Amino acid sequence: MVEREFKHLIGMAINSKYAVKGLFGKTELKNQYIEQGKWAVAYLEKKFRDTDHNVRRWLSGEKCICRNPKTNAPVEVEIGFDIEAIYRFLTYCLMRKVGEDVDSDFFDYLVLSVTRSNSKVWEEC
Repeated sequence: MVEREFKHLIGMAINSKYAVKGLFGKTELKNQYIEQGKWAVAYLEKKFRDTDHNVRRWLSGEKCICRNPKTNAPVEVEIGFDIEAIYRFLTYCLMRKVGEDVDSDFFDYLVLSVTRSNSKVWEEC
């Protein structure tokens, strides 16, 4: 899945979350937003083989789960509200599940993205 498609689908899920909380008011589209969000989350979980429900965890502000490649033990990872960071994280988890080699440049950028997502004072050089 390309990042652009991911951003669109995660946006649908975020809108659904806001609709559930009533932040869009009492519009006739509220139920449509909610249903689209449910569909988007289910689709993302299927595409990324997200058996740990990291999409739902991230949307709820919870720590995500990454499995240790050797022991399969769960490791909690804090990912801030950054769509690029969660996309990279889910891509990494999928790569591990399907046995794909993880390029060191990809991994370095993943670590940077996750670190940046948790920083309140991050400045780009």
